[in-house]
Amino acid sequence: MRKIFVVILAFLFAGCSAQSGYPPPSQSERSQTIPARPDAVKEAEKNVLAITLVFKITGNDPLSMVTRTFVPKIEAGATGFMIKPGIVITARHLLVDSISELAKRGILSEIDPISEFPRSANGQYEYTFNATTNINGISEDFKLVPIAMGKLGQHKDYMALRAEKYPKNLKPLETEELKEQEFVYSSGYIPVFSSYPDANGRMISVLSDIIKESFEGQVYEVIQNMPINKSGVNTLYRILGDAEEGFSGGPVLNKKGRVGGVTLEVMRKFIYAVSIKDVNEFIEDLKKRGIIK
Repeated sequence: MRKIFVVILAFLFAGCSAQSGYPPPSQSERSQTIPARPDAVKEAEKNVLAITLVFKITGNDPLSMVTRTFVPKIEAGATGFMIKPGIVITARHLLVDSISELAKRGILSEIDPISEFPRSANGQYEYTFNATTNINGISEDFKLVPIAMGKLGQHKDYMALRAEKYPKNLKPLETEELKEQEFVYSSGYIPVFSSYPDANGRMISVLSDIIKESFEGQVYEVIQNMPINKSGVNTLYRILGDAEEGFSGGPVLNKKGRVGGVTLEVMRKFIYAVSIKDVNEFIEDLKKRGIIK
C-alpha cells in the first residue's frame, strides 16, 4: 500500500530562503540509527529534503466556500533530494493523490500539456511546494517551482522541481544503480503532526516531532519482467527494510552515499523503489526537450 503524509491544518509555513518554520530534528545532534551508517551515508543524509505541498482553496462557488471554512489549507508531505544543482526530485503521487482528494469534493483540474502538472480548471485552488533542509543542525526553508512530472498514463512516479534561493551548502547527490543483495539505506525527512479538538470540537493539528532518519535494508529483488515494466518502469527494486509515511520520494542510498533508487511505496516489511536510472532518463528527456539545461 502506498502511503503519503497528509494533514489538514492552518500551520503557517515560513518564507523561503530563511530560517525554517520547523525546528531542527530532535536527533540532529546524535546518531540514533542502529547499526551505524557509513560516513558517506551520513554525509549524503545531510542533503535529504522535507518536501511540503500546500494547497489553498481560492474559488468563490458554494462548495469552495464550505471547503475554505472547514479546510483552510491542505498540506501533504514527502521527501526529496537534489539530483543536479537546482533540480529537486520527489514522488509524483505527492501531488496527484492530493489532486484526487480535491476531485472527490468536486474541485476539477486540467493538465498542462508541457509539464504534465495539474492546475485548477476554474481557479478554485492553487498550490505551492516548499523544501526544508537541515544541515549541521541548521534548518532552512526555500521555495520549489514545478518543472515537469513523469508522463501521466504511465507509472513514472516522480517529478522535478526547481529550487529557488536554496542554501549554498545543499549539495546534489551522486547516483549509482543498485544490485541484488546490496545493503542500502532508505532516507526520509518529515514533520509529524498530532491532532486534537479545539474548543468548538473541530480537529486541529500540532507539530509533535521531526523525523530525519535512514533505515538499513537489502535489495531482495530487481524487478524487470512484471506488468509494471510495461507501464513506464524499467527497473523496480523490492527492498527488505523499514520506512515511514512521508519517505516517498526520498533517496535509497548505497554504502557510498550514492542514490540508487527513489522510494515509491512502503509495505510492512518491504519498500519499493524505482531505479535511479529511470529518473536519470527522465532528466535527460527534459534536457532534450529544452525544459531544463
